[in-house]
Formats: sequence, structure tokens, C-alpha cells
Amino acid sequence: MWTTIKVRREVKEALKREAEARGLTLSAFLALVAEQFRLERLEARLAELEERVARLEEARGPPTEDRAEPPVGELPSFVRDNPWLEVLRKRGRESFKKP
Repeated sequence: MWTTIKVRREVKEALKREAEARGLTLSAFLALVAEQFRLERLEARLAELEERVARLEEARGPPTEDRAEPPVGELPSFVRDNPWLEVLRKRGRESFKKP
């Protein structure tokens, strides 16, 4: 797919000179510039998301490994000795760990 973009002659000539200095065609150079722009936007978004995660983790506080277990007698029968409880408990902790 091709797109035509109108620019002033001076701008086009400057872009052509830059492309030639890098050993590229004008279209290859413009594709490289566009890709670099996309990468910079993605990096900025990633940094923003990492900052938000850090703030959420800070607000949440450190994970507590030593949670008091409720006495077994107070648990409903469907919860007692249910192996899925440990799986679910671990899953909740794993989702908030930093990679």
C-alpha cells in the first residue's frame, strides 16, 4: 500500500539527503522513522504502566505470607480439606509479583 504525502520541496530534499547518508531509499528511511516513532510511543506507554503498577504495589503493601488460618470448625463443609483453596491462594499472590 502506498501513501502520498505532500511536503515542501526543502523538506523532501533534506529527507532524501538524510536517507542517502544512511544508504537508504527515501521510502525505506521514512518507514524507519515511522517505526522509531511507534517504538518511542510504546516505550512511553510501557513506562507509564510500570509506574502505575509500582504505585499500586506500594499502596497494597508487602505481601503477607503469614495469614492466620481460620479454625477448621468455623469453615463450611465444602471448604474443609479443599485442595483448590491453596491453588487459589497462590494464584492471588502470583498475580501481584514483579517479573
